[in-house]
Amino acid sequence: MRITLLLLLISISATAQTSSLAVINDPDGFTNIRRSPGAQAPVAAIVLKDQPFYVEPSQCEWWKVNAVMWNMASLAGFEGFIHKSRVQFVRELPDSVQQGFFKRQLRAIRQQCKLADALREKSFDRQTNALDKTLFDSATHTRMRAYDATYESLVEDVRIYLCRTKDVLILKEWLQAEIDTEKSASEIPSIALGECYICQPEWLLEQLRSFPKARRIHFYDDIAHGLTFADDLPSAKLSKLEQQLTQERKRP
Repeated sequence: MRITLLLLLISISATAQTSSLAVINDPDGFTNIRRSPGAQAPVAAIVLKDQPFYVEPSQCEWWKVNAVMWNMASLAGFEGFIHKSRVQFVRELPDSVQQGFFKRQLRAIRQQCKLADALREKSFDRQTNALDKTLFDSATHTRMRAYDATYESLVEDVRIYLCRTKDVLILKEWLQAEIDTEKSASEIPSIALGECYICQPEWLLEQLRSFPKARRIHFYDDIAHGLTFADDLPSAKLSKLEQQLTQERKRP
């Protein structure tokens, strides 16, 4: 299962370049994803309200769904279709609606990662040095669904929202998710934080000052790493941002 999920996460990262993060637009609170285009096609999955997914817009009435967050195991190798009338792009939602959506998603991610930590701790009997593989696998799957899949698929849209709105509430929720969860090997969150720094450097640094020094250093390291991916940034601007970050590190 772990290998299958890892392959799916790689697939999500690739399809994110051509697809858009969306939620359903359905008064019933759920929408069927079909195995092929058409209302009579077999149902491949059900997407609920607030459940994000990647969709690939096209000229057709039925759009391809590449991945559905929070439901990764059953959708490994999945490809489905949803009618375009049932799709609402996250980036096109009103700011107040986006704020609520991001807040709920980030808090749910943190709760699930804490659950994963509890399951992993419970899976190991310290007296006998025995490992309950079922609990351990459940912990691994829970974390991968919540963090490696949903969280890392969400942060780019969070970054775009923050660059436009400078919403302190959502920034703090995002940073708390970074603190409360163990980071995966993926570089996606660092890249997003680096891009947020590029678009709103003074604002972001000001908000980071509310954290203890050790936490700030953690975020500065993420930003610096994210900046290494800013290939299209003029060298003069990149140098200025790096110098500004270096000066910020010296603050008490």
